[in-house]
Amino acid sequence: MFRSILVFQPILAFRPILVFLAVATLAIAAPSPGIAQEGPVEVFRAYWASGLSPADPEVARFRSQASLKELAALLAGDPQMAADILDFMAAMQGDLQAAADLDTVEVVSDEGDRATLEVRLRGRDGPLRGDLPSRATVEMVREADGWKVHSEAYSGGNLFGSPADSAPAAEAKRGGKANPATWEERCPAGSTLGDPAAPHGLMLQGPGGEGRVHFSDARLLLNEGWLIVELPVFNEHRLSIRAFEAGHAPGSFDGSLSVEGLMGFGGCPTLPARFIEPYFPGQVAPEGQVTWDSEPGSGRADVTFSFSDPETGQVDLSGALGGVAVIDISLGPLLEGSAMLIFEDEVAPTRGSVLHEPDRRRLEIQLEYDVPSGGGVESIRLEAFSGEPGFIVEDRGFGRAEVTLVREFDGTRLELEVREVPENELGDADDLVERFSTLGKLVARVRTDRVATLPALRPVER
Repeated sequence: MFRSILVFQPILAFRPILVFLAVATLAIAAPSPGIAQEGPVEVFRAYWASGLSPADPEVARFRSQASLKELAALLAGDPQMAADILDFMAAMQGDLQAAADLDTVEVVSDEGDRATLEVRLRGRDGPLRGDLPSRATVEMVREADGWKVHSEAYSGGNLFGSPADSAPAAEAKRGGKANPATWEERCPAGSTLGDPAAPHGLMLQGPGGEGRVHFSDARLLLNEGWLIVELPVFNEHRLSIRAFEAGHAPGSFDGSLSVEGLMGFGGCPTLPARFIEPYFPGQVAPEGQVTWDSEPGSGRADVTFSFSDPETGQVDLSGALGGVAVIDISLGPLLEGSAMLIFEDEVAPTRGSVLHEPDRRRLEIQLEYDVPSGGGVESIRLEAFSGEPGFIVEDRGFGRAEVTLVREFDGTRLELEVREVPENELGDADDLVERFSTLGKLVARVRTDRVATLPALRPVER
């Protein structure tokens, strides 16, 4: 499953996809025999001692297959963003490893094939700098050839420090000169990005003065009463604005700002400092107002939003979107014949949703179910969906494969079946279609005439 790459919420997370920058075929690189025989603590210590950056292909021998597949999907869908992310994360990790050593690594949870480690860090030459994390929670998984690192979540510090301290360091890590100029001088008032004739715009009140971003792509999602406004990446920032219970009808609502993806002080204009600093327990994400209005049946909306500095009351981020696409991604009824396997029993989902992202070749399905012991929602994600009927084979391993047969897809209507199949039963495609529903075991069968297509959000070009 795809997850946010870097989320400034209670922790600063190195998610599974931040592992290496290379062709996807390197994702199956074998570990060295010495690593495969060790436990989760020893493998993580070896991973740390290797000093390998997320952009180094050799780091693949330490990472789980699931995390490597995520990166391969990101590289295929958005190579430039993946390259930028890995460069940025390599710089941050290099800074951390140059200043810190492992103090303690303890197993806090062991479920056989999955373990959680609690890691403590200490400074190499005295106390650890306050702008660096002091601990990490690491998820490890055991695969056929040994324990692997699945994800790392670092916390207990502010990797960016203050904007004035971070700007020159960030510049140097990107290959430029360490500029002693202040942040105000690097982003002067009047900085602009994008085409002023574009229908959407942001106003950013940074330390150096007001800056503006103009862009043509944005989208408004309605999901179970939530309103979610998603904006394109600009200068390494990715923003979305959420308002609870705002999706039922137009109006004005309290909203919160989510800063996801790769973030930093790259380029001008930039976000006000308070939006970039990580949010740790006891701190809250910025809140503001979001207003939307839409003519019934138009599928379009006008949106405005603003966020004010809680100390000064000054509006330091605001925006206006004109005629942005409105997409309802809420769960809804499925067509007769839909089914899923829950606790080895075949049941009919109560509701479902299908999201298609053509630019990322991605199809994501959510299925809600009710059973006597309870209920829940299961997700299915196809990361190499061409938009055409046919087979998608993935998750090979241990002699089994998860195979999806897309029988029909026209952008609105979808019929597909997902089955777990022994690899030795996969053969000629034409023959496989005829006997597909008798192979292996059912994972899900989905029939719907309400596919939601998410338009691409092209990054704002410099």
